[in-house]
Amino acid sequence: MLIVISVLMAGLIYVESVREKPVDWTPTFYNTDKIPFGTYITYNLLDSVFPKGSVQSTRNTVYEELYYPDYSGRNNDSIYLNAAEDETGMAYIFIEKDFSINKLDLECLLNFVYVGNDVFISAEAFSKNILDSLQIKANTSASFLNKDTLYTLKEYNKKQYAFQSIEDKTGLQTDSASSNYHVLGMSSQNDTTFVRIGYGGGNFYLHTVPYAFTNVALLNTDKYDYAFRCLSYLPQDSYVIWDEYHKRGDAGQQGLLQVAKRYPPLKMAITLTGIGIFLFLLFRSKRVQRIIPVIKPPVNSSLEFLSTISNVFYKKRDYLSIAENRYNFFLDKVRNRYYMRTEQLDGEFMKTLSLKSGVEQPSVERIFYRYNRLRQETPVSNATFIAFNEALEEFYKKIEITNKTR
Repeated sequence: MLIVISVLMAGLIYVESVREKPVDWTPTFYNTDKIPFGTYITYNLLDSVFPKGSVQSTRNTVYEELYYPDYSGRNNDSIYLNAAEDETGMAYIFIEKDFSINKLDLECLLNFVYVGNDVFISAEAFSKNILDSLQIKANTSASFLNKDTLYTLKEYNKKQYAFQSIEDKTGLQTDSASSNYHVLGMSSQNDTTFVRIGYGGGNFYLHTVPYAFTNVALLNTDKYDYAFRCLSYLPQDSYVIWDEYHKRGDAGQQGLLQVAKRYPPLKMAITLTGIGIFLFLLFRSKRVQRIIPVIKPPVNSSLEFLSTISNVFYKKRDYLSIAENRYNFFLDKVRNRYYMRTEQLDGEFMKTLSLKSGVEQPSVERIFYRYNRLRQETPVSNATFIAFNEALEEFYKKIEITNKTR
């Protein structure tokens, strides 16, 4: 049996090793990927688009790249100067499926353009904060698979270019934008797909067909020039920063999930493992009941304490102390329960207490009468103490009866 299993495993390994590797259609837009939806060709041909400038890719955030030029080991004499001072004649390029940017990086990018630089963004979706900052809107609709849409550039309107969408088709609405914008490209459905928006001394270029910059599009002789005509709106002497951070993260942050995105079999294996663990825990939780701990009821130690103190006073025949404690407890109950002041214990007080408690006024008066008699005796007799105690107990019992009938 072991031999059969070993032969089958060896055969499976051989078949997998000689099997032709399937084409990876993952839309990474990485400048190092030669797969169909990578941007290897575009990035390596940028030198011909910007012959008088230079091109540099970055794995830093916008904030790090513009405000800390030596963050990745560059010296302060490099072209990446402070964005609030001399950073003119530069261009920041973003090519990705969905463009999203945080508040800090957006502020840096706006300052970067305001002082006279350019930003080129090609994506099928844009985060709300950048659209609001530029006062435009985006209209996104689902794309049908394998169905091309025709696109034209305003300055080259004699030629139409057919491109697919990765997931969505997006049109830009410039109705609410400032007057400083120019439509540069349209789709066959009359949607604005390429627009230049002036901002301070520079420009934002928003483009909604990132597919045009992929390897599979540039290998087509009928449409390869579309991407470079879009980029030609940027000055030829620009110092270009090509962004890879938004697609790949920091150079030191190549985690398991990022690797899994690039390798579908690994991603599937991680997904199946997660589902298996979840199902195991789900069914095991139903089969095995955890031990229910025994919760003991709380012990009212205050009653034990009172019983102990009472026994001490009783053994000493200190009836006066016991009566005073019971009397003070009675007054405290009157204050807390009936919200009455107990400084002046006159006839009006007893009448009000009788009305609030529902106990007849004679019973209420008997408590105070017995207590005053008790305090006048020295020493206090057993009969006097019992009479006072019975008056209190009678009051408490009538309170309970009144509460039950209400």
